[in-house]
Amino acid sequence: MTREELIATVQRITELRAQVAQLATLQKELKRLEALVDSVAGVTSDPAQVRQRGNSIADKLDQFLQQNAERDWSAEDLAEKVGAKVPTVRASMSKLRKAGRIIDTHRGYVQAKPDPSNPQEGHPVAVPEAA
Repeated sequence: MTREELIATVQRITELRAQVAQLATLQKELKRLEALVDSVAGVTSDPAQVRQRGNSIADKLDQFLQQNAERDWSAEDLAEKVGAKVPTVRASMSKLRKAGRIIDTHRGYVQAKPDPSNPQEGHPVAVPEAA
């Protein structure tokens, strides 16, 4: 690399660093303005907050399965019930399975995992008979 090429490269690096710094500033301003609009409208643009409110497919599946724990469900049935595509439902089922929220009952079918702390939710809890 010649001296001139080296100088040009260093100058370009300096320009790029300035652009990156400007971009970071613009991103902060964008977030601030979105938060301002969201506070007025009573909504959020933050995807993490949207997921916390139960709007993800996994959250919808979890809620549906907890409310309909009396039977087994296939990905196709669940996709129809929550209005999502089958591959999306399968991915969400995998997340719920890893989180321990659903169990596989037989090939291709799942149920909500019973909540032992709440006998009214999900599957009925067997009460041992007194001797």
